[in-house]
Amino acid sequence: MILLKDLLYEMSSPNLLIPRKLEGRMEKYIQSKIKEYIKNNNVGDFSISGLGLTKLPTSLKDLKIGGTFDCSYNDLNTLEGAPTSVGGSFDCSNNKLTSLEGAPTRVKNFYCSYNKLESLDGLIRDDGVRLSVGLDFWCYNRGLKFTKKQVRAVCDVKGKIFV
Repeated sequence: MILLKDLLYEMSSPNLLIPRKLEGRMEKYIQSKIKEYIKNNNVGDFSISGLGLTKLPTSLKDLKIGGTFDCSYNDLNTLEGAPTSVGGSFDCSNNKLTSLEGAPTRVKNFYCSYNKLESLDGLIRDDGVRLSVGLDFWCYNRGLKFTKKQVRAVCDVKGKIFV
């Protein structure tokens, strides 16, 4: 912590815009959001969009999301740690994902556009459980282009598929 009296005694003014003690701040911020969300009975949306995350906190894995879960516009290269059940939409678009390993098993809409997907791996878990999408699946990809048939082969989409 910088004290005002220390600033007054210094010969030159320090750069006050330099972030101090950044380690752990993002994790603490997300943990506080999780605690608040649980306190509100898992109702509503949960967004960690645009935070520059490279991975999801493991504490999200057991969190049941009642509304939309948004982890878009980060630098994620995996969905490991994502909630398994999302009552609303799941948005992991605009990341650096090459597969969908760690994706939830149940969502309303699934958005995974603008990633670098090389496969649809992760939409069927090792135990055979497939992703269930109540409405639509969106996957305009920067990597491989997938067909609607390929998407339906690995997950149960009740609505439309946009590829």
